[in-house]
Amino acid sequence: NIKLQNTICDLNDSRDFIIQNEKAAALGYLVSGVAHELNTPLGIILTTISYLFDNYNSLNVTMKNSSLTEQDFKEFFHSLKSPFELILTNTNKASELIRKFKELSVNNTFEKKKIIDLCFYITNIIKLHQGLIKSAQFKFIINCKDKILIETYPDAIQQIFTILISNSIQHGFPNIKNGDVIIEIEKKPKNIIIIFKDNGFGIEKQNIKFIFDPFYTTQHGRHMGIGLSILYNIITKKLYGTVRCESEIGKGTNFYITIPL
Repeated sequence: NIKLQNTICDLNDSRDFIIQNEKAAALGYLVSGVAHELNTPLGIILTTISYLFDNYNSLNVTMKNSSLTEQDFKEFFHSLKSPFELILTNTNKASELIRKFKELSVNNTFEKKKIIDLCFYITNIIKLHQGLIKSAQFKFIINCKDKILIETYPDAIQQIFTILISNSIQHGFPNIKNGDVIIEIEKKPKNIIIIFKDNGFGIEKQNIKFIFDPFYTTQHGRHMGIGLSILYNIITKKLYGTVRCESEIGKGTNFYITIPL
């Protein structure tokens, strides 16, 4: 009995360790998407500032040589508007992205229930992954007719969609370009229905019943096969909902999620 209890403790410790690692990997995936997306506005800002600095140095040399004309100054002054607009626009983009990431990160840290606009929140999660979505060359479409307010765990919603997005990119579209992911959200009297579907590679029919099992993967050595297991536990044990999957090779994969109100 003592040996059995020790074995169970070891297994529980190993399970907790693996789950924490997978959560860290999901967060790392999210951070990578944010960093990728930030590169564009920050790159534009840096290039624009370098351009302005070069123009300033050139004007400064002209002024020191006492050859600065009124026309030179007017041309320099008029050339400032467009660069400043670029800097302002892209600074706002970067600031907004960081604000959204901070909001999600705070929710993920405290793990408290909160009333959120589900459609708006999921849209922000998708935007945070936009860099990786673009690099994978497929697009997301969110169908949500009405504003849906729900008291739930925002961190759980973030983890669910981070896992689903990661799963689509890694498994649904390994060698497929220009694919689509459609997310449908609908509020019923007693629950929320979410359908996450892609037109990617699909899953073999005989494998569907195993996809929520811990460590199940068809890509041994590349993936641990724990992501969808965590997703299943979050939905069923934390949100008290249900999730099922339908898929067919060559026709994509659909996840049907029900969250009670």
